[in-house]
Amino acid sequence: MGYSYGDGIEDQWGAGPEAGVKIFINETTFIRVLAQYVFPVAESFTSDGRFIYGLGLGVRFYQNISRIKSRNMGGVPYDRDPAF
Repeated sequence: MGYSYGDGIEDQWGAGPEAGVKIFINETTFIRVLAQYVFPVAESFTSDGRFIYGLGLGVRFYQNISRIKSRNMGGVPYDRDPAF
């Protein structure tokens, strides 16, 4: 559920199903594909809705903390660990 507003469209609430997929290219970079069908929320749901599609590229800026801890079980300081 969300609210649409802006130039060239009528301000209104909308709702509908949404589905997406995140495909990792490597450990930190991914492509995101999204599709949703939105219909206006008014007195009745008789108006036609619209499909909205999205494609994006994302980057993770953090590492998995549990993986860092498991690599560092030997007590080697993080800045001297050869695994990084």
